[in-house]
Amino acid sequence: MCAQSKLIYFLLILFLATSCRKEKFEAEGLAFVGKWKWSYSSKKNASCEIDYYYTILNPDSIDTNFYIEFLENGKVIFTQNQNEIERKKIRWEMSEITGTKYFYELHFDKMLKMDGIINADTLIENRYFPFLDTDCEDYTNFFIKE
Repeated sequence: MCAQSKLIYFLLILFLATSCRKEKFEAEGLAFVGKWKWSYSSKKNASCEIDYYYTILNPDSIDTNFYIEFLENGKVIFTQNQNEIERKKIRWEMSEITGTKYFYELHFDKMLKMDGIINADTLIENRYFPFLDTDCEDYTNFFIKE
């Protein structure tokens, strides 16, 4: 094998080896790993009406449970009443707010993401799961680590 072929082969292996690491949870990202149970959601009806109001949704009021499970390999599983709804590979970014609280962004693809705040036992998710924001409704979803 010539030197140029070896170099190309080496660069290809290096690229493949490092591209996967961006998705694994490491260091502060390990705070995500585990199963999170939906506690409640605050629904704000605002964008389509002048007078807005809030509604609280919880497992008792809608008779269902939701879970988010983050795996260490960078996958997330969305579950409703023990039935898997969706499984996705994610990329993540975090920035520290305080010593124990972080702002996060989780990217599924170019257009779709989750964001919010996380600490050791609480995950606050804005707009994606279990309720997706619409033009007239904004959701803030609260999860507790199991």
